[in-house]
Amino acid sequence: MPPTAKIVLEDVSFYYGQEPALQHVSLEIADKEILAIIGPGMSAKSTLLRILNRLSDLATEGRLEGRVLLDGKDIHDPDVSVTQLRTRVGVVFAVPVPLPLSIWDNVAYGPQLRRGVSKSELDSLVEKSLRAAAVWDEVEDRLHEPAMALSGGQQQRVCLARVLALEPEVILLDEPCSGLDPISTMKVEEALLTLKKDHCIVIVPHNVQQASRIGDRVAFLMGGELVEHGSAEQVFTKPRDSRTDDYITGRFG
Repeated sequence: MPPTAKIVLEDVSFYYGQEPALQHVSLEIADKEILAIIGPGMSAKSTLLRILNRLSDLATEGRLEGRVLLDGKDIHDPDVSVTQLRTRVGVVFAVPVPLPLSIWDNVAYGPQLRRGVSKSELDSLVEKSLRAAAVWDEVEDRLHEPAMALSGGQQQRVCLARVLALEPEVILLDEPCSGLDPISTMKVEEALLTLKKDHCIVIVPHNVQQASRIGDRVAFLMGGELVEHGSAEQVFTKPRDSRTDDYITGRFG
């Protein structure tokens, strides 16, 4: 198991109506590491990701069984604020969705809602977040231009910066590079490898190769079942389950 668990899933199942999507998943996710969740289509990878910050609450007829702990606290306890949870656990989706605002306003949007934050503090936070997302050098002279005028790769990194500006403890990423060119993908990956020094990162990667490049640990899902999880080295070189071996070697999926 990871040395310091940030998130613990205890016998988690998730249903859409009567249909099980996830079945009896128990998993520890370490702080300051990247967990890559891999598996073929319809394996509930995105569902697992959405459970971690309760976006799954929005699912029609969705039902969760089991417990999800963040720093030892059940995220579904009545006294847990969903808004606060989603500040602590930020998410970046496959398709970048910048707000129809300037680059600066996109990144400052969340922090601006806090009381007593000065313009100079916001300027500093915007720069820090854009630097951490590996896009500052490309946009520093364009901060008041529309974010939607940027390339797809730049938009995705601005969306990552927008999440980072809220100073989350956990970053969830659902195929963040699926529509990006190789150079933009490399920049996103480099940013994540730096960010893991201070964050718990959970990613559904674009492909198995991306998981092998950046994952510290890997979880393999198939049909909503957690087939196997362990260090990336172990999963990719000595998988314990034949289904894992078949998947990562391209026999199916």
